[in-house]
This record gives sequence, C-alpha cells and structure tokens, in this order.
Amino acid sequence: AYIQSRGGKVRGKYGSYLNVKLEEEEEPRCVDWTKLASEWTLDTCEEEEQEIQLSTGGVFEHDVHNAKCMELEKFKANNVYEEVPNEGQSTIGVRWVITKKPSGEAKARLVALGYQEKSANIRKDSPTCHKDSIRVVLTLVAAYKWEVEHIDVQSAFLQGKEITRDIFIKPPPEANSRYLWKLKKCIYGLVDGPRNWYVELKDTLEEQGMKVSKLDDSFLFQKQGESNICGVMVVHVDDLMFSGNKRFHENVVHALKAKFRLSTEVKRNFVYTGLNIKQQGFEYVSVNQLGYIDQIKPISIEAARNSNNSWEINEEERSQLRSACGQLLWAATQTRPDVSYTACIAGSALTKGTVADLKLVNKTIKYMKNNPLVLRYNKVDLKKSAIVVFCDAAFGNMKDGSSQGGHIVFMTERNGNSCPLTWQSKKIRRVCKSTLAAESWAMVEALESAELIWTQLKEMEIEDLIDMSLTCITDCKSLYDAIHTTNTLDDKGLRIPVACLRQRVDNKEIRVRWVRTKLQLADSFTKAGASSKLLCDVLDSGNLPVEFMGLIFNK
Repeated sequence: AYIQSRGGKVRGKYGSYLNVKLEEEEEPRCVDWTKLASEWTLDTCEEEEQEIQLSTGGVFEHDVHNAKCMELEKFKANNVYEEVPNEGQSTIGVRWVITKKPSGEAKARLVALGYQEKSANIRKDSPTCHKDSIRVVLTLVAAYKWEVEHIDVQSAFLQGKEITRDIFIKPPPEANSRYLWKLKKCIYGLVDGPRNWYVELKDTLEEQGMKVSKLDDSFLFQKQGESNICGVMVVHVDDLMFSGNKRFHENVVHALKAKFRLSTEVKRNFVYTGLNIKQQGFEYVSVNQLGYIDQIKPISIEAARNSNNSWEINEEERSQLRSACGQLLWAATQTRPDVSYTACIAGSALTKGTVADLKLVNKTIKYMKNNPLVLRYNKVDLKKSAIVVFCDAAFGNMKDGSSQGGHIVFMTERNGNSCPLTWQSKKIRRVCKSTLAAESWAMVEALESAELIWTQLKEMEIEDLIDMSLTCITDCKSLYDAIHTTNTLDDKGLRIPVACLRQRVDNKEIRVRWVRTKLQLADSFTKAGASSKLLCDVLDSGNLPVEFMGLIFNK
C-alpha cells in the first residue's frame, strides 16, 4: 500500500484520514489510520535502520546503492555531522526512503525519525509563499519587463543553519562507521529542518540588502535608492522564484549561487508550486494549470442512484467528493476564479450532500476541461495604475439560508491592461437580513483583500505607486446610494459598516462606483448559473473593457 496524501485538514473532522493506494486496486481509498492503529502498542525497543521504497518499480539494486552513496556524500559536503565515540548517548533512529525520479533514476534520502525527539520547545514554523505574493511578483515582472526565473536548491535542509542542541544518530551500514554521528545541521525528518533552512536563506538574502515583507515572510524585495526596487523573490521551501534588473542579479543571485548548491535553474518557462508559468517576450506572463485540470476525475455515480437528485450521498461517494473538492478548490484558488462558487458549494456538501451535488461537481469538472483558461499578466504602467475590486453578494442563497459573497481584485491602467491579484468566494460570516446587508458586508471583506494587496505594494515604497487609487465596483444601487447619502439606515446592524464606508469615501481613501449587473465581473462568484464569460474574457486577454476606465480613473 502507498500513502498518497492526507485525506482531510489536520485540525478538521477528517484530520486522521489518509488517501491510500493498494497495489491490487485501481482507485485509492480514504481510511482512518487511528482505527487501523487501535491495537498498536508502544514499542520501547531501539528501532533498527529500515528502508522504505516508494514507487520504485524498475529500480535496480545497484542503482539504489549508488543513490545512497550520493546522499552520504552530500552529508559530508555540507558538513552535516561530526563523528563522536559511542558512550551510550541517546540516539534518534534513521531510515532510508527510496524513490524514483522522473528520469527513472533512483533517489535515496536518509531520514531521521523526528517523532522520537522531544520537540515541544523547538520552534518549527517556516513560511511558504502565499498565492497573492506570487501574483504580485508576476505583475511587477510584466511591469518592469524583467525576466522571471526559478531555481531549486539541492538538499536544502542540509544547507540550513547549524543547530545548537545535541542530536545523535547511528549512521547507516553504508557509511561503514563505528562512531555515532552528532548532527551539526538538520536532516530530513527533524521538526525544525524547514525553519533552519529558511532562516539561513533569509539571513543570506538580507546580507545582500533584501528586505522581508511584513505581510508575508516568504516575499522579499530589494530597493534601489529610495523610491525604486531592483528585484523581488518568493520562497516556497527550497523553490525560489525571482526577477530583477542587472544589479539584482550581480548582487543577490550571484551570492545565492556562490553559497548554495542548486539542482535546477530555469528561465521564462517553468512550473512553480503547481503553476505553469510562461513569459512571452517582455509583454506579458501567462499562468495556467491545464495539465492538472485534465487529470481530475469525475465522481462515479451508480446508475440506480443517478435518477434521484435528492438522495443523500453514501460513504464511497463522500470519499470521491472529498477528493474532487480538494482538487476543485486548488484550481479555483490558483487559476480558475470562474469556478470559485461551485468549489465553495461542493465543500459545503461534504456533510449533508446529495446526488445533485455530485452532478454539480461533475458538471464543473467537465466545464473546466472543455473551457481551458490561461491567466494573462499584461505590462501595466505603474505610474498610471490603479487597484480595482469588483464585489458582489447573493442574499440567502445557500442551503442553510446564509448569504454568499465574492470579489476579485485587479491592478489596471488607463489603456485597460490588467493583472489579477486576488479573488475569493465564501459564505458571509454575518447574519444578513437583506440584500443591502449582504452587499455591505461583501464590500467590507472585498476592501480588506484589496487593501492587503495595496499595502503590500506600498510597503516597497515604489515611487510610481505613490498616487495609486483604490476603486470598488458594485452592482447594488441601494448600497451605492446608502454610501453617498447621509440618510440613517433602518437596520442598526448596518449603520457601523456603512458609516465606515461613507467616511472612507469622504476622505477620498476609496472610490465606490456602480455598474449594471451584466458588467459585474464578480457575479459568478456568488450564484449558480451566472455567466462568467466576461470574467473569463478579461482574464484570458489581460484587458478590462473600456467601459470601466472612466469609472476607475475619473475623479
């Protein structure tokens, strides 16, 4: 059996579930490993070194041996340990994990059994880049006509910061050593391995003048003078995506290559955190997940159950739905904002879903495959740019009577060139008594998302962005009128959020504009059946319609 992935969120209802693939079965199954382990007992015996092989079909024994030797050489090259006499020190077990690379070669990794170490007082957190930060980088790449690049650090954990506590391991037989190894750096399996690597990388980048964002520790930038930047970078463990001018490459990139061993270095066309990124000349950057979406499998529904949409789903269908929901949600949050609402609905159907929900998910999967979408990041003149957020809400349209809100945020300029920065479709947390209430709270959440991006851009103190405005577009005429009048609202629960919106408009911090529903790009974020054609056209072309330009840029 092979463990493919986690079956649910760590702190959720299905936190103990795992997706397991049995060799004799075509489809994986979701199992509760705590039930499988109910008869386990604590093993107090010292654990012997073991070897675990994952997906190693066709790998010969001598290939595995060579891979192990290469891994041990990396330990020596990175000064990971020192040999000490065995004087009865407490040790942590290790084991080999053998996998097969896409090229067919064997890959061996010596992994520590980190659970054997008392780690309650060890700091373990390590940031990974947020999807919004990736989009900010791509927007700046297009704006400055830089070249986007990706590098992968080889054996990153072994190149991390040295540890200060004592950890001893028994070396594997392949090391031919009669001593114990006292670790000087973290190896794979130790709980603080990712953090030690991140700290070492961050310190190196800061030595070269890069600054860490206060809003995302995995987003870094380098200033050139007081008002411009010369490079940006996002970090996802050992995968780095960056771009910058000649000075940035001579200082930062050169320092990285001099200090760390790299395994991959790619420019313009690569895969980063599951996103296919391709730079077309210096005019625009495209992002898609076409290959990932093509492999999403629809949910299998028995013919006898297919005829009744109101039947509740069974456990087998629930397992398939959980898998499909995860894949839908990943696509919706990364490159397919047009299916955000369906992904949200599918997630809420896990507890009390029906056959109709399964059909909706299958319909969405078919739609994504038949209507491929590639996000386009056009060159935007930062001096003439603005942030615009489209927000919408649907009052009481969820099964439990709650309301749905959604929004999408762009950076755009007067000629219509635009870059999508963030989007969301989610249930409004507040109890809404009317359409006005739902639209008001949806606008508040939309502005929070837009202001986060706006603040992240302002943090870099780019001179061209000093006068960048923030415009919010709604199709709710009653909300627009309420913001631009001094009339008192009957709903006391709305007086505070509307008063805040009024104050911000009066202080010229934001602009609120009204459009007809057919021009509302966020319409498909809040209701089933709403057309997403205009939204997809904007995302695919990287251009907002000319109808919006006067609303965004005229004061």
